[in-house]
Amino acid sequence: MIEPRHIRPAIDSLVKKLESNLEELERTLEPSWPKLVEPFEKIQDRWTVVWGMIDFLETVRDTTELRAAIEEVQVTSFAWSEILEMTLGDEKGRS
Repeated sequence: MIEPRHIRPAIDSLVKKLESNLEELERTLEPSWPKLVEPFEKIQDRWTVVWGMIDFLETVRDTTELRAAIEEVQVTSFAWSEILEMTLGDEKGRS
């Protein structure tokens, strides 16, 4: 069961992993669907699934502790979402 105390460490760990994946993708950039778009979509999907679980948890089991945990990672969430959008925009501009 996901508890509020799990959110910050999970988001921090996920962001580190996804940043590493994104850096690797940028290092080996090839303008093709299987080499660029598919790996990028996997990065984006991992973020969407995890953040979606947090949103769902807030909907079904809203508590003061959960709201505090979510508030604590809001800046990270916003920043990571912006990075994904900017990266996607950059890649669209290159193709």
